[in-house]
Parts: sequence; C-alpha cells; structure tokens
Amino acid sequence: MKIDFDQIISLLERVVFLFKPKFHNAITYSIIISGLALAAESQVNIFEALAVKLFEWVFGPSEDLRNFLVGNPNPWVGLALVIFGLIYSAVVTVGLELIQSYKAKYPKLELAMLNGDQEKIGENYTLRGAICTHSIDDIPNNNSYSESAQEEKRKNSISFNSQINKNFYRDRAEFLKVWGGAEIIGLTIENSGTTLASNVRIELIINKIGKLSASNTNYLFIQSPSQETKETGISNINYKAATYDINSNDTSSYYYFEWAVGHLQPKELRESKTRIFLRTESNVDIKVRIYCDELPNPIEKFYEIQPTSEEFEFDLNLLKCNEKDFFKATDNKIMDGYQGRYIKKWSEEYNYNKSALLPK
Repeated sequence: MKIDFDQIISLLERVVFLFKPKFHNAITYSIIISGLALAAESQVNIFEALAVKLFEWVFGPSEDLRNFLVGNPNPWVGLALVIFGLIYSAVVTVGLELIQSYKAKYPKLELAMLNGDQEKIGENYTLRGAICTHSIDDIPNNNSYSESAQEEKRKNSISFNSQINKNFYRDRAEFLKVWGGAEIIGLTIENSGTTLASNVRIELIINKIGKLSASNTNYLFIQSPSQETKETGISNINYKAATYDINSNDTSSYYYFEWAVGHLQPKELRESKTRIFLRTESNVDIKVRIYCDELPNPIEKFYEIQPTSEEFEFDLNLLKCNEKDFFKATDNKIMDGYQGRYIKKWSEEYNYNKSALLPK
C-alpha cells in the first residue's frame, strides 16, 4: 500500500491540535512544577534519613520515627514528569510550527462541481428531472407553422422566409430523450493557500457504461426544437464561450475531460466557462485528478453520480401541442425546471441593464 506523506502530516497536525487546548501553557507549567516538587521531595528524604540516623545513634532505634518521616525515595518519577512536560511543550509549539511550515510550501487547491443552477454538488449526487421515454411506433411529419410564425407571416408576408420543419415532432421526441434526467456540470478551482499554484490542470475520467452520455458544451441555455427551420426569438440568449476551456478526448472505454487552468494566485477562485453535459441511467463514478507544479503528487477526488429515479412517458399528443403547453408539461422534466429559471434570470438581467442609467 502506497504511503501518502502529506496525509500523515495532516493526521499529525490534527493529533497535535487535539492535545493543544487553549491553556496548554498552564498545563505545561503544572506538569513541570509537579515533577520538580516530587524530585525535591525525594532529596529532602536524604536529609530526613540523616536525621533518623543521628536520632537513633543518640536514643536508639525508633520504627515510629521512620514511619513518620518516610517519603518517596525515588527522584526519577519527578524527573520523568519534568521531561514529559518539556516534550509536550515542544510538540504543541515547535512541532506544530514545523508542520504548518511544511504545509505552507504547497498550494491548497479545492475543487467544486456545480449543477446547472451554479449550486455546489456533493461527492454523492443524484441527477434531477426525469428519464423521458415513449412507445410511439411512427412519429409523423409536421406540416404547419407555429402560432408565432403564422402571426409573423401575416404581418410581414414579403420578408417572411421561414420554412416548415418537417422533423419537428421527431426533434421534440429526441430533445426529451436527450435532456430528460441530464445535467450541465461546471467546475470551480480555488487556491485557498498562501503559495502560488503553477500550471494547474484538472482531469476528469468517466468509465463508459451502458446508457451514459457525456460531452463538453458552451451552451447554458437549452434550446427547444423549433417548428421552423429558421431559429428566431429567444435563441439569441445562448451563451457561447470563445473556446472550450474544458477539452474532451474520449476513448472507446472512457470519457476524458481536461481543464488547463494555468497559474492560480493565493486566494484566487476560477470557474470554467465550458460545462459538461452528463446523462446516465445507472450509477457513474467520476475520477478527478488535480495537478500543479508545486505538488509532489496529484490530488485525487471521486464523485458518485446516481441517475434520477423519476420516469416520464410522453405520447404523440404532447409532441403536437403548442409551444406554451409543451414547455409547461416538460420544463420540470429537465433539471427540475432549469429552462424556466434560466429564462427568468436572463429576463431580469436584461431588463435591469436596459433600465440602468450608465455612461456610453
């Protein structure tokens, strides 16, 4: 079994703190003074022995006097207490300083995973929403425009150029199957220590199992299928990072993600712009490794992800309903209403920025 020296140091630090109460100096003084007193008492017995010898030389043997003046004839008990007190003081002062000095040489890196709502998730996390399925034998073509597109066509018949999306119902079915029970996962990394962390790099490894899907994405807003081939309206609130800061490099046996964070100053927190799409129907383990130049060994963490226990079977009527009713029926199946919360948050920020009096 490999011995982790840093874990041993951390364990020693906890032990020292356990034996270092608030009044540790008073405890040290009490131990040493008690030891000196015992040692001194043993030396007083030497003089008492001389007194007994003189008394018996003059008056004869006296067992009563010997019993009266008997004490502790062993000075080593007191000396042992003095040595113990000095060692105790050294451990809780100098020893603790040495341990903390050793730990201060390394950055203290702390990783957190976030769900789509930017909330930290624990090392055991259950996905939200519902697994969406259907038993429709044949999903037909769509042959009509949406209500909003029909209204636009009436107002601007000349400039209207949208086409009917014949795959609209099939797109909706695929949308529910993909996003039902899925999660958008983000990462944060913080250097809470006092030392620079150079070339920080984070790896995530997920073994491929049945009905597991994972990929990197730059989109925080989940775009529902459009009934027309030309996307309009709310699609412009998609957030897209310039590049993927979390890169993906899959193999046949596992999903592999890498975030090259770079240098982290002391007390600096950084969040990934790219997210990881994750959907599974069985338990999944995520192995995380954190590297940086100053660490002798990478930091390892493990996350266990459980699928949602909720299931939702939809029918053709749901696929054919209007946009408002479809959203109302399916929003809570995707991360427990993530779309609605995201739209509300974006609308509030948009209205605030629009009404704010700012210099141009």
